[in-house]
Amino acid sequence: MKIKTLFYLAATILLTLGLFASTSLAQARQVGQQGSIERANSQRTVSVEVENEIFRRELKNFYSEAVLTLKIFNEYQVTRAIVNKASQPGAGIVERILAEQDRITTMSGTEIMILRSSSANADVLREAASNLHSIRTNGQLRDSLSAADRAEEWIKSTRKSNDGSGNINVTSGTTVITPDVCPDPSAVPSVTDIAVLAGVTAAAQGVMEALPTDFVSILARVAFVALFTAAQVAQIAIQAVYDIDQNCKADIFEGKVLAAFDLQLRLKIEANLAGLGLPVLLFYIPTAQGGHLTLTRSIVADSIAKATTAGVPVDQANAYLGVADTLIGAGQYKDAYNMLRLAYQQIVQ
Repeated sequence: MKIKTLFYLAATILLTLGLFASTSLAQARQVGQQGSIERANSQRTVSVEVENEIFRRELKNFYSEAVLTLKIFNEYQVTRAIVNKASQPGAGIVERILAEQDRITTMSGTEIMILRSSSANADVLREAASNLHSIRTNGQLRDSLSAADRAEEWIKSTRKSNDGSGNINVTSGTTVITPDVCPDPSAVPSVTDIAVLAGVTAAAQGVMEALPTDFVSILARVAFVALFTAAQVAQIAIQAVYDIDQNCKADIFEGKVLAAFDLQLRLKIEANLAGLGLPVLLFYIPTAQGGHLTLTRSIVADSIAKATTAGVPVDQANAYLGVADTLIGAGQYKDAYNMLRLAYQQIVQ
């Protein structure tokens, strides 16, 4: 009887110890799981904060490269006008970007996270900044822009208007080409100048294409439309003078000068279609009245055709073009020009 009592007592003790151990193990597991969840949440929070700061850093660097590049283009006559057209009264494009950069610096983590969720990622910004850095640090860039300035000055010297400025007179529309004039050797760019600015134009286009259409601000897109257009204008100027110089000896000089003017006019129309500045009167006056509305319309149609070939959606652009044609037929030329602007911007932005 005594042995049996001891047996039951021992069994009870062992059972109690087993239950206690089981309960302790379960509690330990629960505590461990809770700790894992808390660590995961903490790591996730740290990861988001790190990503936010990486985005802030890349965006600020992106804007820094934009400012430095635009400042270079603003030093030269041939590109300064395009950069200035991207400015607003009392607020240059560079000053506006610097203000935006300061605003980003003081943004809270939550504000940066909201901005990051609705715009380009850090990798895209890094690539765009790298393209800009390549443009502005090109050792030949300043020499090539200086060559473009000289080329532009020579082009102006070959045409006369009744105000003597060398610019097309908007009132009379008269432009007289000075015949049989070849470029002064000092105005003729080198093949290197042409290659450098062609590379700058391609790199600037790469920046535009790298940025998504829902980028952080319209300001950024305006800056790079200006940069791309300025690079094109400089390239056209030196290419025109170079080609004229090469063909002076082939008795086709006058045709080349006219072609150069046509190219310059097209670039100026495209810059205005892109939204750089107020509508230009000469661009929406009918051809029969001395304007360039027919050319403007053909530029938009040609751009839509090229965009189609490149696989860019053009349905909305074609719709705007159709409305423009209707307005032209009704004699509402300024409204038609605004529709042509919308059509052009639809495929380039």
